[in-house]
Amino acid sequence: MAYKVIAECVDSRTGKRYFAGDVFKPDPDADQAARLIKAGCLEEVKGKAAKAPTDGLSELDLDALRALADKSGLAYEADASADMLIGLLREKGVKAGEPA
Repeated sequence: MAYKVIAECVDSRTGKRYFAGDVFKPDPDADQAARLIKAGCLEEVKGKAAKAPTDGLSELDLDALRALADKSGLAYEADASADMLIGLLREKGVKAGEPA
């Protein structure tokens, strides 16, 4: 079963942080899926495979993400991770290669 992230969450198995629009991979087990769906973090994607975001942000390195966040006027912590910056940029609707 494929799952799309609809609200920020963390995979308790790996510690990976997911943001709205991400595909939750590897698939959660049944208990974890039920908890995350109940919490409003995941939705099942029925009848088709969940697609990863096509905004190009995941391909950028940390320096490029910081530059894009700065250009977009986003406030972030100096030690923000790439995952955190990607989440902030996605929330604002910014895509790689587009002017802010």
